[in-house]
Amino acid sequence: AWSWVAVILQMSLSLVVTWVLFGLAHSLTGNFWLACLAAFCHAAAQTFYLDQCILTDSLNASLVILAVAIVSHSIIERQVLTVPRAFAIGGLLLAAFLLREAGFILQITIWPLVLLWGWVYNAGIVRTALVFAAIALPVLAGAEIYKSWNVMRSGERFVTTAAQTAIY
Repeated sequence: AWSWVAVILQMSLSLVVTWVLFGLAHSLTGNFWLACLAAFCHAAAQTFYLDQCILTDSLNASLVILAVAIVSHSIIERQVLTVPRAFAIGGLLLAAFLLREAGFILQITIWPLVLLWGWVYNAGIVRTALVFAAIALPVLAGAEIYKSWNVMRSGERFVTTAAQTAIY
């Protein structure tokens, strides 16, 4: 029954992400019904049918959206983005990368948010750089380990052979 477990895991993670997006939308708008609409739009869109398939797309999308939503919510609520929390966000992005190699490129989308967080929170250059590094390093280190593994098994250093098409 592994396929049922995979689908239930995907759906559960998507529900968590939908709840986080509801909180983010509520912080943005201050309106319960608009937040409900935003959460519904997420739940009824691509998530709805990807969760029913045995694909890495659903888990990958949920992990990336969760990482972006956590940083975005920290910006809106002017919360401290601690280095351990930043490593956790980096861990989410690393997990997304390990599921789909396009995650290596997708992590770049969160970098401007981290810089915005540093500016909004007035964290200073050093603290912003530490948070930035804590988010970026897990994926960068994971990619290097991945490339080393590919050297051992194929003799070539690469992340994916589909780099030109994965981003589309």
